[in-house]
Amino acid sequence: MVLASTSSDPGLRCSVAAYRGAVRAALGYGELVRAAFDVHRRDLLKEMGLILPESLDAERALWAALAQQLYRGLTGRPRLPAHAAHGL
Repeated sequence: MVLASTSSDPGLRCSVAAYRGAVRAALGYGELVRAAFDVHRRDLLKEMGLILPESLDAERALWAALAQQLYRGLTGRPRLPAHAAHGL
């Protein structure tokens, strides 16, 4: 196996550098998206018509249920914790 750092192929070196740059940019973007959700998560729940959880554990359970809904690509009503469903 030829390592990119020892290869004399400029195309390979350029490809490796581009890939590393793209990964670094994607990681930075992902952190920004995560921060936006962290800051606006309660507003998002309100806009979705959900009751705001009273504890951090309840909020984590709610977000886990919503994540499973999105992960599985389900289009029906999500199976949310009983305290969260409001208007759904």
